[in-house]
Amino acid sequence: MLTKIKNKSIKNDLLNSQYWLLLSILIGTGMLPFLMPGSYHDSQRVLMIFSLSAISIHNLISIRELSKKTAIALTLLFLWGSIITLKSPSIKWSVIEFLLFVSLAITITTTNYKNHHFIIKFLAILFSLIQALYITRSFLNYSFIVINQDTVDVWNIIDGFSNIRFYAQFLSWTLPFILAYTITNNKERYKNLLFSIVIASWIFVLMSGTRAFILGIFSSIIAVALITPGLWVKYTKSVILTGLLGFLGYFLLIHFLPALLGLDNSAALNSTTDRNFTSSSGRIKIWQDTLSIIINHPLIGIGPMMTAMEGVLDKVAHPHNFPLQLAAEWGIPFAVTVLLLLLYASLQWRKAINQAPKSRESLALPVTAATSSAMSASLVDGIIVMPVSLLYMSIIIGIGFSLWRQWSPLDNLIKIPKLALNLSTIIPLSFLLITLLQWQDLSNDRNLSNKLEPRFWLDGKIRNDHSNPNNFFKDNSTKGVLHVE
Repeated sequence: MLTKIKNKSIKNDLLNSQYWLLLSILIGTGMLPFLMPGSYHDSQRVLMIFSLSAISIHNLISIRELSKKTAIALTLLFLWGSIITLKSPSIKWSVIEFLLFVSLAITITTTNYKNHHFIIKFLAILFSLIQALYITRSFLNYSFIVINQDTVDVWNIIDGFSNIRFYAQFLSWTLPFILAYTITNNKERYKNLLFSIVIASWIFVLMSGTRAFILGIFSSIIAVALITPGLWVKYTKSVILTGLLGFLGYFLLIHFLPALLGLDNSAALNSTTDRNFTSSSGRIKIWQDTLSIIINHPLIGIGPMMTAMEGVLDKVAHPHNFPLQLAAEWGIPFAVTVLLLLLYASLQWRKAINQAPKSRESLALPVTAATSSAMSASLVDGIIVMPVSLLYMSIIIGIGFSLWRQWSPLDNLIKIPKLALNLSTIIPLSFLLITLLQWQDLSNDRNLSNKLEPRFWLDGKIRNDHSNPNNFFKDNSTKGVLHVE
C-alpha cells in the first residue's frame, strides 16, 4: 500500500509543470548553444534570459501570497533600482541589468515546491546529465588531440563554454550540489554514476586552473560545518576523496600520458601547475579602481552595469568582486543592505535547520554547499554576471527559499492581488523582449569594439562618449574622465 502511495506521489511530481519547465530549460541551455549562430556566450545569454523569464512568469502566475518582509524587500529593490537607473549615464543599458536583478529576485523569492526531496533528487540527476554532456565532449576533444598527436592545450580540451574559467564557475554551483545529494542518499540507484561524474568534474576543473573554484569548495566545507554540522565530516571526506581522485585523473591526462606518448603539454602546464598562483592576475588593481569609483559615487553608485562602460575599468567589464560591484553600481547603502540581508538569511536558515536537524540537514546540505561555494567564488571572480551561473543561482537559491518558507511559521503572510501578479509579469517579459531585439542588433553588427572580458554580451564594453562635457564619470578631484591604467 505504501509503495502504491509513493509511486502515485512520484507520478504526480513528474506531471508537475515546474519540473517539465526546469527539464526543458536546463537541457536546452546545455545543448542549444552548440547549434545557435553567433558566439557561445551570447547564445547562452539569450537562453538564460528566456529561462529566467519563463521561471519568473510561471512563479508569478502560481503564487498567491508572500511574507510581508519579502514583499517589502521586492518593493524597495524596484524603487531603488528605478531611481539609480534613471540617473545612470546610459539608461538603456542600466535598464537591462535592473530588469535582470528584479527578475532574479522575483524568481528566487517566489519559488515554491511541495516535494523538496523529489526536486533535489531531480535536479541532482539533471545537473549530472548536463555535466556528463560537457565531460563527454571534453574527453572526445582530448582523444582527438592524442590521436592527431597535437599539442595538449586545455583551452582546446574543455568545451561548452566560451571561457574555461566560466566552466569552473558553473561547477562552483553544480559539483557541491551533486556531491551533497550523493552522500545523503545512500539508497540512490545512480549513486556510483553521480559520484563518477563528480570525480570527472574535478579533473576538468583542475585542468581549467581556476583558483576561484578551490576557494569556493573550501568555503563550502566551512559553511557546512557551521550550518549543517551533522553532515560536515561526511561532506568533507567526500570533497577530499573526489578531489584527490580528480587530481589523479588530471595528472594522468596532463602529465603522464603526454610524457608517455611524447606529446607537447607545455600549453596545458602553463594554464595549470606552471601558472603563477601568487599573482592576483590584475584583480588588486581592479579592486583599487573600483574603490575609487565607490568613494566618488558613494550614495547611488554609477548605475547598474556601468562598470562595463569604456573609461571606467580598464579592459575588464566588471570588478571581479560582487560586493564591490554592488557598491560601485548601486551605491554603498544598497550594497550594505544586501550584505546584511544575506547575513540575516544565513542566520535564519541555520536556525530553521537546527529546529529539526535530523530531517532538515540532508535537505539543506545541497543548497548550503552550492550557495556558499559560488558566493565565495564571487569574491574574486565574475560568477554573478555570467549567464549559466545566474540561471543556476536562481534555481538553487530558489530551492533554499522554498525550504525556508516551509520551515518558517506561516504568519505575516499577505495575499497578493492576482492583478498585481499579472502586471508584475511585465518585468520579465520586457527583459526578454529587450534582450531579443538587442541580440538581433548585435548579431548584425560587424564593428564590435571589444571582444574581451564579456559582461553582458561578448562585446562586453559599453561605448562612452568622452567628448560629453557632462560625462557622469568625471572625477571631481582630478577634473578628468576616470580611467584605469
